[in-house]
Order: sequence, then structure tokens, then C-alpha cells
Amino acid sequence: MLQFPQFVLVSGRSLWRTFELLCVAALLVLVCSPTARADTLYTYTGNDFTVVDNPGQLPGGIVALDGSMTVTTSLGSNFSGYVTPTAFSFSDGATTLTQLNAPLSNDLFYFTTDSSGNITGWDVQLCSAGPGCPAPLMYFETVNTPAWGADDAVLYVAANGSSGDAYNSSTPGTWVDPISTPEPSALLLLGSGLVGLIGTKRKKFLH
Repeated sequence: MLQFPQFVLVSGRSLWRTFELLCVAALLVLVCSPTARADTLYTYTGNDFTVVDNPGQLPGGIVALDGSMTVTTSLGSNFSGYVTPTAFSFSDGATTLTQLNAPLSNDLFYFTTDSSGNITGWDVQLCSAGPGCPAPLMYFETVNTPAWGADDAVLYVAANGSSGDAYNSSTPGTWVDPISTPEPSALLLLGSGLVGLIGTKRKKFLH
């Protein structure tokens, strides 16, 4: 009958114990971290534009205003106020405005939510130019509040002052339920924990 060396049996049991610890650590981090620290993504789907003024001043392909924004925490229930997203992206089908070409200093994000945390009112304004939005510029807006009306609109102004716009008065789109995603730091924490456990067990094998 084959006789296995004692250190082989011990190493086998230790490896299995290490595997169990790694599984427990992964489960704890994945369950706890995303709920404690997570970004929240809100996505907006607009309706098609119904009115176009001076189409010759607009780029081809303009259809509707769609987009998304990411905030560090969800808006929550019965919220009313301004927010500063960590990232955003809105497109009219021809042009996309993000925090890279429409700096937050020129933009506005205002929201209200109901008791379930769903967005019921909003005013999002994005401007590609500098302070005061001088020409040339690209300006996007989606709004649905009693005080400011309701529409989706885009405006393009050339350097010579000529302009064109498209909009769908009184028929803005909708925001879908937010999606929470783990921050990169949570994933880094998971990786660090696993590496630490592996390193600890490796030292025990070597001694």
C-alpha cells in the first residue's frame, strides 16, 4: 500500500482550509461593501423631438435626448434639491455631452423624488461652452417640474450667432429605477484580502 508523507497530508488539509477562508472572505466583501459604498446610476430615456427650428444649423442625426448620470449615493425618498454627479453622459443622437466637454461649473442637476425614491421632477441643463455659455455652444435640457415646465430641448449656436434647435414641448422622457454598482475601492479591498490570506498561508507552508 502506498504511504504518503505526513507533510503532504498536512499541506492538503491546509490548502482546503485556505480555500474555505477565501470563499468566506469573498462572500463577506461582496455582500457588505456594495451596500455600504456604491455609486448609483440613473438612466434617462427621452421621447423623439417633434419641432425643429432652422434645421440647417443643426448636425444630422438628431433624434431624441437620452442619457445617464452617476452619483455617489442614491437620491433617496422625498428628495428635493441639487446634486453634483461624479459622471454624466447625454446625447441627442448626433452629439454627446459629458463632464469632459460640458464642465459641471456650467451645468445644473435638480431633482425631486417620491416616497419610493423614484424621480418625479427634474431640471438638467448642460452647456458645452464656458461661463455664461458664449457662442459657439451646444446646450441640452430636459425638464419636468411645475415651476419650469416640461420638455426636452437641444440648442446649437454657431460662432456667428446663427442657431438651430429641436424640442418636444410637454413630452419629456422618463428616468428608470437607479442601479447601484460597487466602487472600485470595494473590488480592491476584495483583492487585497484574498492576497493577504494567500500570503499568510504560504508563509505557514514554508516554515
